Amino acid sequence: MLVSLGDAIGGQDRHSMGTSVWSTQPLDQINNAAVLLQKFHAKHIAVIRGSGYHVSVNGLPTEEVLAEKLKALPVGTGNMRSALKFMFTKYGLRLHFAHHVPTSQVEWYLTTPIAKEGIRIALQEGRLGKVHAVFRGHNHYYVKVEFWNQLLISCPCWVMPGDFMHRKSGEPVTTIGAVRFQITDKPDDLGKQIRTQKMLFPITEANTRVVTV
Repeated sequence: MLVSLGDAIGGQDRHSMGTSVWSTQPLDQINNAAVLLQKFHAKHIAVIRGSGYHVSVNGLPTEEVLAEKLKALPVGTGNMRSALKFMFTKYGLRLHFAHHVPTSQVEWYLTTPIAKEGIRIALQEGRLGKVHAVFRGHNHYYVKVEFWNQLLISCPCWVMPGDFMHRKSGEPVTTIGAVRFQITDKPDDLGKQIRTQKMLFPITEANTRVVTV
């Protein structure tokens, strides 16, 4: 199963007049996102909706179009395939996926936002039930925090650090890649049923292709 954690497209980039996106047409970006995500050959896909600035066109979530193209799992309400959050349950374990999470640009506080998210989830255990792992997007860096009873991961991104990220920090804390997770029906020798693997790639520079017509 592949879970897209939001902001699958960059949007029209209104604040910078489209200078940070390769196309200001959301449908172009959606079609490209679909092609890229299909390369994983996942049997099942769940699409989480991201920040309105990136994925909303006049209030309509473009990631719903992406979810339709990918024939994603219907994780939304009503007839919606996309959703703001997704709870996955398997072998008695419950994994909570969403896009939005607080952020930090101070390196020694990078673990704080995802740790706060874990506390918020824990405080709602009476309503949500026990949540064993929390996965979040939004932040462009990978952080893993593990307590005795909860796993928390801020997942990396698939976008080069643009002008906005450089304005926030001269050297943006950005990691490119994904997180692979595996759930087993029985605990291993260390009592774990959830295993994760970070899949990070070095950032050098964006490939540039010049085409003359």
